[in-house]
Amino acid sequence: MRKWLEGFALLALGLHIAITVRALFGADHMPERIPIHFDAMGQPDSWGSPAFLIWLPAITLIIYLLFTVVTQFPGAFNYPVKVTVFNRLRMQGLALDMMAWLKVEIVSLLTWMQWATVQEARNPGQHVPGMTPMALVVVFATVTLYIVMMFKAGREQLRP
Repeated sequence: MRKWLEGFALLALGLHIAITVRALFGADHMPERIPIHFDAMGQPDSWGSPAFLIWLPAITLIIYLLFTVVTQFPGAFNYPVKVTVFNRLRMQGLALDMMAWLKVEIVSLLTWMQWATVQEARNPGQHVPGMTPMALVVVFATVTLYIVMMFKAGREQLRP
């Protein structure tokens, strides 16, 4: 499953870069002033130059790379339960699964944010629904689910 999730994260990153390249260099030029921040409901509340579009893919790429590097060292993670010889592989598997899901969720959210910025810039006043509250719920639900699964796995594998 992790390979599929990695593929989805890479696809989302590629889409993010494509959205940015098309917005900055495509035939349909961006206006001189674009939204650079949205409130929780998806309404633009700050404006700036189209050059700002470079920042979000740069941040997304850094986050993607950080997740990729960090997952190479699951033994260094902090776990919510005591890691023993009996549950180490299960804990690391759960942690790596959680990280894979979070990578997809965060990269996808940032890709959607870039798309929403471009759409709002090209079609001012056409409301693009805010996704931040829903995204936060999804990310926190993923973390909560995996912490619960780790607690459960930790209790089940206490004895040999």
